[in-house]
Amino acid sequence: MNNQLKPVQLYHGNIYTFEENDISFKAIYICTTNLKDIILVVPFKENDHTSTVINLQTFSDVAYVDEAREISLSFLKKPLYIKGKPAKIIYYDYICISEIILSKYINKTLNTYSMLSNSRKSLLMQEDYILTEDFFKFITWFDFKTKLQFQTQIKRQPGIMVGGVYFSELGQNIGTELCKLRPVIIYRKCVAQNPNDSSYIVIPLSSRNKQRGAHSFIINGVTNYVCINDMRRVSLKRIKYPIIDNQRRKPFFVSKEDFRIIKEDIKKYFYDTIKFDTD
Repeated sequence: MNNQLKPVQLYHGNIYTFEENDISFKAIYICTTNLKDIILVVPFKENDHTSTVINLQTFSDVAYVDEAREISLSFLKKPLYIKGKPAKIIYYDYICISEIILSKYINKTLNTYSMLSNSRKSLLMQEDYILTEDFFKFITWFDFKTKLQFQTQIKRQPGIMVGGVYFSELGQNIGTELCKLRPVIIYRKCVAQNPNDSSYIVIPLSSRNKQRGAHSFIINGVTNYVCINDMRRVSLKRIKYPIIDNQRRKPFFVSKEDFRIIKEDIKKYFYDTIKFDTD
């Protein structure tokens, strides 16, 4: 007989009992975070008038938004039930709590930037003009990506074809990761029922040879190198428009022979990687 307990299912806006350092407390589950098994919660208790709270429309206890914090999922004990039903705040209250928390984290990002800016001013002997450009690109990319994710709605699947070369918005990444709007080869479709959930496996192209032995081909008189080590899956929302073949006046497609060579290079790349890791 299996006596193992089933894991507690988390629902946004529901109230749960947690335990940390032998102290039990109730909290509203807000969302998961970028860290594995770390969740964001807001304490739920009587109003002691010591902190900013939100009065909830269906409960006498209140939400302590100033005490919102990220905690380990291991602290979770059980759901809170009231009259036999899971305790859940109404959606309007959930939105009000969420907006306060999100604004707090945006301000945290601004504070991080201010700290970096102040540090830069204290190091005037280390001239780094390009840092302004990096700051600008990251800040504007955050705004652009937010609009791309939450304002862009795709109503139907576009006719994006495997083997076609399209411009894709890769954004501002870290270190030597490929960034900005750049051409990519559509390698594979990952089509979902909702177009906004569709994605593509793409292989970026570069005008510079960044990978030894990289295959290359010419698009409109410009040599493009295939960056297999930068291939990735991207959302359909990142795909912007096709590159047009100036001679044919049609979208550019990789030739069958070039595509065959690229496939062989991918197999070799991942075979060598696996072989290296297991040797």
